[in-house]
Amino acid sequence: MGFSMVVRTVIAGAAVAAAVIGMSPAAFASDGMSVQLNVDAAGQPSRVNTFQFTGVNTAYGACPGGHGVFSSPELLFGSVHQDSATQVHAEAMLRPAIVAGAYKKLTLTCGNESVTATFTVPER
Repeated sequence: MGFSMVVRTVIAGAAVAAAVIGMSPAAFASDGMSVQLNVDAAGQPSRVNTFQFTGVNTAYGACPGGHGVFSSPELLFGSVHQDSATQVHAEAMLRPAIVAGAYKKLTLTCGNESVTATFTVPER
């Protein structure tokens, strides 16, 4: 890989990271907590709170002052990563036998409080 390709790869990675960090969470609690499935990306609008059958699905949340725990009867989660003092994310996978529809149970729990978002699973 040449130097110019390395530079382009680093710049593209930085752009994606900036988009994720600057996300606009879809579900907010009054104390600054938030949770959502996926973020919008250039050329791929309407990804927020929509399960994607191609690519990786990621749960994002804001959990001020602590580590968050994601839960959902319809989703399984990989390990949670703390991005900053408040931002957390985890890979989200659809549980077997979940059909298309709207589901109101993507939850982020921070200590004794939680916030929930609704997400959709489209037809395959």
